[in-house]
Amino acid sequence: MAEEAISSIYKNTIDKRIIILDKHYPHEYVLHNFPELLFVVYPSKADGTWRLRAVGENPKTFVNRKNLPKSWAGLRDEELANVTGVPDAIFCHRGLFLAVAKTKEGAIKLAQIAVES
Repeated sequence: MAEEAISSIYKNTIDKRIIILDKHYPHEYVLHNFPELLFVVYPSKADGTWRLRAVGENPKTFVNRKNLPKSWAGLRDEELANVTGVPDAIFCHRGLFLAVAKTKEGAIKLAQIAVES
């Protein structure tokens, strides 16, 4: 079911580099089927925040098609907001595969910045 939903969302997405999911689907083994895709934005199951995750080259490795910008690595809250210009940015993992924002709009903006970086 998740694969069908994700495929449908991807098909209807204009910018194929970023996919925005309406809920958290198990997506790790589906997204690598879409070669243009760099990042996925989805809501957290746990706390209501929105996640931006880099799509891996292969679901069995930790190599991303594109990393988040190096200047974001390990930053939190105000530091990350200042560097990105996204006021509700909360966190970026040191491994440059995950960033978190308070809102969907914030996560999408982070994704757009990452694509262009």
